[in-house]
Amino acid sequence: PVTAQTEGLQPSRHLSQAVHESWGEEEGFPQSAVRAIAQTSDGYMWFGTQGGLVSFNGRTFKTFDRSNSEAFSGSHGIRSLLEVGSELWVGTMGSGLLQLTPTGLQKVALSDNLDEATVSALASHPDGSVWAGTFGAGVVVLSPSGQVLRTITEASGLSDGYVTAVYIAKDGSAWIGTKRGLVREPALITIRRFR
Repeated sequence: PVTAQTEGLQPSRHLSQAVHESWGEEEGFPQSAVRAIAQTSDGYMWFGTQGGLVSFNGRTFKTFDRSNSEAFSGSHGIRSLLEVGSELWVGTMGSGLLQLTPTGLQKVALSDNLDEATVSALASHPDGSVWAGTFGAGVVVLSPSGQVLRTITEASGLSDGYVTAVYIAKDGSAWIGTKRGLVREPALITIRRFR
């Protein structure tokens, strides 16, 4: 049982005195800037880095980048990760939205002008849809198979097209953080930022 006397929980001890592991390029980790972390139902850990998508099976790292995946049409930097069912959705920094399938990374077509977009945030709705926030083009709502259902932009009430966060609440409402405030969908009532 964990108690206040457990070694790792003693407030007088520094983090360096606790047992921990760290990985850098010397230990096989491809790039030091980690922007997203997810664990899939098979136990694998996934890391979104500026150097690509990295999987960790508990012993070794494997990197998916431009050198081994044609899905990266632009940058292989990763901004967001989300597991939905047995699929890992991958938001990139300039290569749009990708999906990890048993055959590797596949491009998810957002639209003609968004295939090179930066996908900054991903969230799963209870109805099974995936909400992809982008830098500059709002939120794209997709079916589990990757079909575009609708796009939420400034024209439809979003406070700004530069989306920084998406969260789906238990009641199914979506909270969308932008560079210019917070929006709650479906009502799309803008909550102004306090100054």
